[in-house]
Amino acid sequence: MELEQVKATDWLGERLNRGYVAVSNLRGSLWWEGSCWGHEHVARWMRNVTLYGQYSGYYHPAMQEVLEGMFTLLADGRAFATYDQNALAAYNEEELLSGFIAHYRKFPDPRVLEAARRMGQSIATNHPKLAGSHYYKSLAIAPLLALEAITHDPAFLKAATDIAEDQQLVLLEIEQGAHGAASSMILCGHLALFETTGSRRYLDWALKLWEAIRQRMFITGGIGEMLFFTAPPSEGDLHDETCQHSWWTLANLQMWRATGDVRYLDLVERILFNHFLFSQLHRGEDAGFCALGDIDQGFRGQHNFICCDNEGFFGLMEVARHAITMDLAQSSVSINLLLPVEVRWVHSNGAHCRVRIETAYPVKGSARITVEMDRAAEFSLRIRIPGGVQPSQVDVNDQVIQSQLENNYVVIDRTWQNNDSLSFVFPIPMRVETDNTGAGAKSVTVTVDGTPCAAKRIGVFHGPVLSALFRTGHDNDLSWIWNGDYPEALDSGGCVFLDYPESKNSYREDVGSGPALSTEVSIQGGMPSIRWIQKLGADVTIAHKVRILPGLPVTIEWHETVEGWDGKGKLLCSGLRYATAKQTKNLRYGDIAFPYPFPAVTTRDDLRASSEFVAGGGSYSLSERLTDGGALSKTGTFRLSNGSFRTICHYDAATIAGLEGKVSANWAGIYFVPVPGKRTEIKRRLIFSLHDQPLSQDLTRLELERVPRISVLVKPESAGTFTITLSGGVIELTPILIPKDSGLKAGWVAQGSLAAASLVDYDETHLIARLPVPGIYRVESGQAL
Repeated sequence: MELEQVKATDWLGERLNRGYVAVSNLRGSLWWEGSCWGHEHVARWMRNVTLYGQYSGYYHPAMQEVLEGMFTLLADGRAFATYDQNALAAYNEEELLSGFIAHYRKFPDPRVLEAARRMGQSIATNHPKLAGSHYYKSLAIAPLLALEAITHDPAFLKAATDIAEDQQLVLLEIEQGAHGAASSMILCGHLALFETTGSRRYLDWALKLWEAIRQRMFITGGIGEMLFFTAPPSEGDLHDETCQHSWWTLANLQMWRATGDVRYLDLVERILFNHFLFSQLHRGEDAGFCALGDIDQGFRGQHNFICCDNEGFFGLMEVARHAITMDLAQSSVSINLLLPVEVRWVHSNGAHCRVRIETAYPVKGSARITVEMDRAAEFSLRIRIPGGVQPSQVDVNDQVIQSQLENNYVVIDRTWQNNDSLSFVFPIPMRVETDNTGAGAKSVTVTVDGTPCAAKRIGVFHGPVLSALFRTGHDNDLSWIWNGDYPEALDSGGCVFLDYPESKNSYREDVGSGPALSTEVSIQGGMPSIRWIQKLGADVTIAHKVRILPGLPVTIEWHETVEGWDGKGKLLCSGLRYATAKQTKNLRYGDIAFPYPFPAVTTRDDLRASSEFVAGGGSYSLSERLTDGGALSKTGTFRLSNGSFRTICHYDAATIAGLEGKVSANWAGIYFVPVPGKRTEIKRRLIFSLHDQPLSQDLTRLELERVPRISVLVKPESAGTFTITLSGGVIELTPILIPKDSGLKAGWVAQGSLAAASLVDYDETHLIARLPVPGIYRVESGQAL
């Protein structure tokens, strides 16, 4: 779709508008001088304000002024690189060419086209002068092909082809590493050559480069700033920049366009929902994007106002543009990404049409698509079903219709009327992946469903969302939780014996807890569980069993068995801590630190005991003092929060002697003091609320108390078909237990008008599913994931 036809709504619209705030703020900071980096920032800014103008109808008031500045760069010769002196400086020409082309496509000004021609001619003439075969030459391929499409001048196609043939895949052989964003841009250049010439060899190059990048991708979907293709993925870069996520996203969108393989769209979702959105700052933080993050800590890095603000915004625009596409020749509209987007177009019969997506995905598997038009029109509506998801029935105007599945797209052919509404729900499955990328701690042998593998991290996924990440080399602490915004890395499940370590502050992860022992991961029955052992000296052992319950927000049950604790000294376990200042020692950039708000804690489970609160400033304070070594009330619940991230913990108070605060220079947290004895069991449930859905201890405890009282009526309807009726108090956030003697089995899908969920094993007598109460759900035994 052209950007004039697209409008992002809901959270995606807010993200785009927020990103443009950052781009607009760059006007006073554009670089007009530079022997290496410089002019490309002006070009990116021009590209982005032009695209946002197409999208919104609002054009930056300084756009023409900056364009005149770009003309001046050409007139006095400063736009042209000294190829034989600085290979990287050629990047300026390539980006300036892209900026002129973006502007010309919207405003076909002859002066802009002439400027683009001059840039293209300079690249075509001078690229052979680059010493050796610096891979940055290849960044010119895509803009040269775009210029050829406008001018139909075969010289630009020849220049693009010559550069590609000269380079081929030279960046895969560079020992000092290749820039991650540049690698993805080159991949896009190969794909552009394939689309322009039809030559299969260029697609083969793209496939080979894609595979090399994919092997070095973080489990979150992001990629490192530098990709060391000659070294194994386990020794790769751990820190990243937004430009890498943006161009890696664009590369996968283009791979899908070139091949039609929807697995690339699955990867786009992973990059977007995890790593890409994680890198965007809030409006109060300039609304831009970050560089130099560290996925091992969930460290978001520092604001990069020139490069990352531009590239992050551009990537989000392209994602919105690809969410819905159209094939006019086939009279079909394809919904490729379930994002809150609407598009407008004119049908061949003259009808003015609009398709609007409303969806809770990826938090919930539900979507509603509305068609609006001023007259009836016939076309195919194709809806991609996300990878790993069981297709469900589709309703049009609340009536089940017949549809067909083609290459993971549900296809509905009909004559559409104004205000036709299509809706469907689907279960989002959970899965486990291990990650062995990045130069962090040494790999630990982990057994996944009986198969051993080397892993540095264990990731639990809810569809495309990395809901929880455990670091194997750091006592399997929980270092990443998905809440729809910053993951805010934390340490959970570790323990403190006599002393406690600081937050990880070494790039090599050589301080803090050691590797967990005998880690076993299982997802049999549909629910991931992790077991491991922690040895504390010769006598004390803690056995951990962690289960990640279905659905979002993330809910984790943690069961720890402490053996051999005689009460001497001090043992603190079952920790939960937030960083107050994230730090890392980056191999290239030295020390990096980022401050976070100091965590606040409350152990109160409701708001009824208002007489206990301290009045101040016309409000009641719910926070309690968190000090190093300070005792907290043992109420069976507490909440720890730091402004943008919060965790609620419900625990069995009878199994612990008390709660103690621990505060260091870099973090603050809460630990349990176990009851001494030969064997002590600690049971707790951690709930991590979504950033836009605050939770209280009162609400979560109320739902937990209601679960055993929920009436679960399972009624067989016909052979292999059941109806589940759930009644009782309202429950939305807590998974529901369903008796196994009901005849239902793990893997079957319960589906209602607003929700669908897989039934998974919980214990010997119960299945579990996250289904709203009250509700009526249909289960068909053939719907096994």
